[in-house]
Amino acid sequence: MFADPTDFQKASLILNNAKIDTLSLVSQYTTGLSDSERMMLYNENKKDTTTAFLLNLLVGAGIGSYVQKDAKGGTTQLIGDIASGILMTVGYCQGMYEIIESIDSRVGTVMLATGLLSLISFRVFASIRPFDFAKDYNDKLSQVCYGKAVPEIAVMPVFLNNQLGVALQGKISF
Repeated sequence: MFADPTDFQKASLILNNAKIDTLSLVSQYTTGLSDSERMMLYNENKKDTTTAFLLNLLVGAGIGSYVQKDAKGGTTQLIGDIASGILMTVGYCQGMYEIIESIDSRVGTVMLATGLLSLISFRVFASIRPFDFAKDYNDKLSQVCYGKAVPEIAVMPVFLNNQLGVALQGKISF
C-alpha cells in the first residue's frame, strides 16, 4: 500500500530525532544520495545558534541549549543558575540578619557577591555554549553528509584595540 521510504527520507527522519552521538547512523543512507540531496539534508538539519543564544542569555536556565537539543549544556546552566540563585538568596537573608542583629560580619555580602559572580559566569558560559555545540554538530553532520567538512564563511564579532568590529572567517577542509 505505502511506498518504502527513500534513503533521503530515512536519513532525514533519523536526523530530526537524532542526538550528536547518533549521526553515524545516517551515513549508511547518505551514500546513495545525489549531491543536491546531500546539500538539502545538511541545510535542513544544521544547527542554528541565534535562538539558543538569545534564550540562554535573556531567559537563562539552559532553555536555549535544551531547544538546541544540547542536554549537557542546558543541564550545566540550569544547575549553575539554581546554585547561583540559592547563594544570592542565602547571602541576602544573611546580610539582612546581620543588619537587624547589628552583627559586624560580611558573610552575607560575600555570599551575595559570590552568587552574583557565579550567575554572571554561567551566563557567559551559556552565551558561548550554543556556538560551540552548533559548530561540533554541524562539523559531524557535514562529515556524515559529504564525507568531509564543507566550506564555511561566517561573520564573527571582533574586539581589537577597545573597538568592536566584524570580521569574515572562512574554513575549507580537504
